[in-house]
Amino acid sequence: IKPALYVSSLLNHEETPTFSVTVSSTDGICSVETTFYINVGNINEAPSAPSITPTTPSMNENSPEGTYVAEVSSIDPDHSKDVQCFFNCRCPRIKSCLDTSNNQCTQANNGGAAGICVNSNHVNCNDQFQFKLDHTTLSLASNSVMNYEIQSIYKIRIYCQDSVGKSSTTTTHSINVLNLNERPTSIHFTSTSTKIIQVLESIGGGSVIGTLTANDPDVSDTFTFGSATTNNELFSVQSNGKIMLNDNKNVDYEKIG
Repeated sequence: IKPALYVSSLLNHEETPTFSVTVSSTDGICSVETTFYINVGNINEAPSAPSITPTTPSMNENSPEGTYVAEVSSIDPDHSKDVQCFFNCRCPRIKSCLDTSNNQCTQANNGGAAGICVNSNHVNCNDQFQFKLDHTTLSLASNSVMNYEIQSIYKIRIYCQDSVGKSSTTTTHSINVLNLNERPTSIHFTSTSTKIIQVLESIGGGSVIGTLTANDPDVSDTFTFGSATTNNELFSVQSNGKIMLNDNKNVDYEKIG
């Protein structure tokens, strides 16, 4: 049997680039020892799958452009310090919606749905328009609109590359949008959806002439109303939104109209 040297475990150039092995041979009476040196050749290995910190970022709705979201990290086994990360979103029936010129996912057509590109992992590629990935820092892109009432969770797909172009696998990450209490945007009469209502001059004091409601981005909010003026002798605004003609008051078209 010819003597042979076998590898007993996985070799890693970055951990141990050279091994020394001392081999002895004997004829039963005399022996000899020789030391051999084995160099482990280096191959370019892909960076690790990217992760983000925090793992599930959250941000307030209406956050401004440039708001910091998370830090992306990927480790290169070859100890390269020049690992860069990019958005990636590949879609069915679409070769790719990755625009490498600006690292943003271009709007694509998914079987006729203009502007929507959804990949097999149910990730809307257009979510990535809301974010900017600069090297490894994830932030809000320009013209991004974070509105909890419209969309509360965004999903993005990221891969990383070493200095010679070896790519990691792609990972999917969720970003939560937190709800803020926003002020009402308008007040109008319930019956007309405008700021104008008509009443007859024959109505008596204490009559309800209309009921107010408010528009609010927070659709589940309830409202309390009140008068913003103190010199209104004819009408009063109730907390429930009802506008009433004050007691012992009347409206006269010929005087008021």
